[in-house]
Amino acid sequence: MSKILLEQYSVDRSRLPRVYTILSKDISERNELTSDGGLFAQQLLVLPDIPKHANTLPNLDNPYNTFPKISTMATKVSKPIGGSNDRYTVLAQIAGHPGYVITSQEDRVGSDNVVQFREISESAAIDLLSATTANTQIHSAPIEISFTALEKEDRKSASDTRLDEDDVKKLRSWLDKTSPEKISTLVIVDDAWPDSSHFIDSVEFFRQAIPLVREKLNLGPATFSEEFKLLEAKDFEDKKSHADDVHLALDYFRELYPVADQRINIVHVPLFASSTAAKEILINIIEIREAEKILGTELGSNFPSDIQNKARENAEEIIGRMEAFRRKSLRKTDYAVVGGIHDFFRHYAKASKTPFFMNFSWTVPDLQYSPDWRPAYGVVLAAAGNENDSVYKLRREFASRSIDPQDVIAVMDIDSNGRARCCNDTCSSHVEDDSDNYSFAFSGQLPSGKCGTSFSTPRVAYLLAMYESIQVQPDFSGSWERKWMKRFRKSTKTLRKLGKQADYSVYTPSVEKITKQ
Repeated sequence: MSKILLEQYSVDRSRLPRVYTILSKDISERNELTSDGGLFAQQLLVLPDIPKHANTLPNLDNPYNTFPKISTMATKVSKPIGGSNDRYTVLAQIAGHPGYVITSQEDRVGSDNVVQFREISESAAIDLLSATTANTQIHSAPIEISFTALEKEDRKSASDTRLDEDDVKKLRSWLDKTSPEKISTLVIVDDAWPDSSHFIDSVEFFRQAIPLVREKLNLGPATFSEEFKLLEAKDFEDKKSHADDVHLALDYFRELYPVADQRINIVHVPLFASSTAAKEILINIIEIREAEKILGTELGSNFPSDIQNKARENAEEIIGRMEAFRRKSLRKTDYAVVGGIHDFFRHYAKASKTPFFMNFSWTVPDLQYSPDWRPAYGVVLAAAGNENDSVYKLRREFASRSIDPQDVIAVMDIDSNGRARCCNDTCSSHVEDDSDNYSFAFSGQLPSGKCGTSFSTPRVAYLLAMYESIQVQPDFSGSWERKWMKRFRKSTKTLRKLGKQADYSVYTPSVEKITKQ
């Protein structure tokens, strides 16, 4: 028993006598052992899922025992005790099982400044998440993406694919009379690059933005491959993608060019590493997120080489896993990619003093992971989906967050009569008609006949990005990002008008209200 506790938990009688007593008693009861010495070869033991004890004092020469200190436990077969045939198997319970306590030297839950990791199989993680009723905050896990476009059978019947003529006149007059205070960044997060022009423009954006963010966070220079540095538009691989149609949805505003698009910088980010240059961009983005996770409040003050190597290693590992399970499912990515993209633009917005509007023209059905997004100078807009249901009842992410905590704007697709648009007998999902909810409804019809919330969402994002470009810059002091989010949420709700009555109310952007700002 002493050898088991020392190897699995770094606990012995002399250093941690109280913890030793608790664990040895627990293991004996769990496995119905008659005495402390009642173990035999080939015995299967069930052990509590508790990470190894982290030393009280840090060792700056050991990256696993600095601040924050790292403690780990994995489900595994142990090393032999005694002879080569004398083995026992550790069957660790799933992390977070009720009744299992993480003890420390003081018998507290956890320990100060200790990061505790558990390594369990993907199937065990899925079982754990499905067993809980509340959302679980998680850093990295595979997620299934559902792209929400639908194809209309009768393409000739496609209507409301362009701005109303009166709205065009009002917006053009408004644009001519106003001067932009800043350039808004419209971030299209989707499955690929839409075309060669936006491919190279986005690559060039990241060539500039990644070094800027790293400099502001004191993370040292960016590491780009020579291939990435030399990329040109001709290197774009033209493949049919969902992003193609999402980009075409923005032609809705072509009558406002070139004035409108001079106020908005459109950046595309692929969710998957298979697109040209996407892997290198995503690794750099996730590396910054990993560095922030490891350094915590020390972010911006110091970036030791061992932490830098660990952050890069973690990022490459996440992308490697993502590539592996994407080979099994074309729609799988990793939550670390979604969270990493959001974190990156949070830092970029702060460094460049430019707001971002992040477009998700896809859904994650019944996501069990609670995003750890922090207040930012920007907002996420998420498609409601095309399932003819309510996004809130099924907790379809990320649109369900428009009701609580309201850090995402949900967008549904409506026709010219103000009703949920239907294609092939399947209609746009809807958002609740409570005026306090953070949601919009807008046309998602393309001239090709395709329709869906995939195309409503970037249009609302474009309008709001255009609106924000003329607003006075916030006071960049104190909790300014949180204050900006509160102010923006309040002001954008005043830009809506109550749509025509159908089975429920919808709130659409009011061009008249926007142009009065």
